[in-house]
Amino acid sequence: MLFIYSNLYLLKLLLIPFKKIYYILIKKIYIDIYVGSIFKITLNK
Repeated sequence: MLFIYSNLYLLKLLLIPFKKIYYILIKKIYIDIYVGSIFKITLNK
């Protein structure tokens, strides 16, 4: 039981950096879309 629990803990530790990378990617995509839409609006004017 303890062995399984420690494995889950290690798995969570391994997933932390992936969550950070995922969050950064989403933020980058959101910023790109936001900036892109502002850029399009300024080009249309």
